[in-house]
Amino acid sequence: KAMSDIQTQDIRYSAAGADLHGYLAWDAARKGRRPGVLVVHEWWGSNDYVRRRADLLAELGYTALAVDMYGDGRTADSPDAAGRLMNDLLADLTVVRARFDAALQQLRSHATTDPARLAAIGYCMGGGIVLHMARYGAALRAVASFHGSLPLGLAPQGEGAAVTARIAVYHGEADVFFSACTSVKLRASVSVALSPRVMRAWRRFALWRRRAYMAELAIRITLAPMAGSALTASATLA
Repeated sequence: KAMSDIQTQDIRYSAAGADLHGYLAWDAARKGRRPGVLVVHEWWGSNDYVRRRADLLAELGYTALAVDMYGDGRTADSPDAAGRLMNDLLADLTVVRARFDAALQQLRSHATTDPARLAAIGYCMGGGIVLHMARYGAALRAVASFHGSLPLGLAPQGEGAAVTARIAVYHGEADVFFSACTSVKLRASVSVALSPRVMRAWRRFALWRRRAYMAELAIRITLAPMAGSALTASATLA
């Protein structure tokens, strides 16, 4: 197997009144352009966890950008602080969309990224955000939500846009925050907006944090159609 050469870069960009701190990772040993993936953080902010996910995606053959949705690289060290950051952000979803789009443009413009093959994955709050962006017609080939905030994927009557992304929702059946009813509503909402060529993959599993291999498999299932032969390395994304 060819040796990898994972490179990383801290980047700065701005959107919706905030200076944003992103983290890019790619394999410099891989030639040519490859799919790009945004990684959207939990309510804790853009911490080492999502940066490690970006590194691991780079090992799998992608260019990955761990985004900063809060601005100034802010992170939380307690649930109360995390809740305040999250609630401030989600109070205006136009801000969410603007900051996501700004990160997507940063990823799209990187020299190693194929701008025709872009995807996004997210965890908890970030999972809800990637579903939200898919529901509002973001130019993505695939999105994957892990234990995501499902209500963010719902669009009010008359809002949203045609969904072009292949969608995977990986959600524990025992989740106490979002009911099965919410899952059904999300599925119905996305189905209404699907373009004819979109494929959907809905997976549900419990105790996913103890089954890291399932998260890796989830990424491979979701992103493999756009990556071609890029998925050769082994990594854990849970």
